[in-house]
Amino acid sequence: MPALYTFAWSKSTPQRHSNHSVFKMLTYTTLFIEYWQDPQSATFNVAITLSRGYHRVRLEYYEASGLAGVRLNWGNISTPTPTTTNTPLPPTPTRTPTSTSQTGLRIYLPLVTKWTPWCDQYEPNNNRRVNPWGPLQSSQLYQAKLCTGDAEDNYYFDAGTTNPVQIRLQLPSSLVNHTAIWLYAKSSLDQPICGTGPVTTADYNTQCPISQAGQYIIRLCTDGASDNMNTYTLQATFQ
Repeated sequence: MPALYTFAWSKSTPQRHSNHSVFKMLTYTTLFIEYWQDPQSATFNVAITLSRGYHRVRLEYYEASGLAGVRLNWGNISTPTPTTTNTPLPPTPTRTPTSTSQTGLRIYLPLVTKWTPWCDQYEPNNNRRVNPWGPLQSSQLYQAKLCTGDAEDNYYFDAGTTNPVQIRLQLPSSLVNHTAIWLYAKSSLDQPICGTGPVTTADYNTQCPISQAGQYIIRLCTDGASDNMNTYTLQATFQ
């Protein structure tokens, strides 16, 4: 039976904590809460109607500096009384955003009710700005998949010198000519340093010059192609 749930989340900053943090709350693929402000402390509540079954809700949190905390609570606040009559459910609402200028909340309905498992152990890493996986270790091999609905993977590593970075990507045949690979400096995520797309060989090697020590992002993305069975292998060698 459908039921009404309330989600409450708060961001608190004791004296030792920084208040420069942002976070958002979303289902597997649909964002329904986003908050990008820096209060000393704040608590927010939202009531969402969920249908019977499993629902995956993800809370993403980013701390710009220092320490901070975020907490998510939920509970069933209303359960309809069962009935023996076959009363049709109301029509599914359209995806309508609502917002409040005071809090900056954005809510999108309906929720995604079908849970899909992550493609591999490095997920979620589909956004180079928000959730790259890492840090990669120099010369270590990493195997992952670009599955249906997962057209992008991002990884980061920390370079301690300005020596060139050697990147090797081995692709299954299904992803050759459909996959691009790019290297970005974290300080400039709009313009790649080097890379290519599409990759036209199953065993791609490139050497990328870097101008300074720091954090770098390796981005893999496809043109919509996917492979749910076969893995790719990524290796980055740096100092």
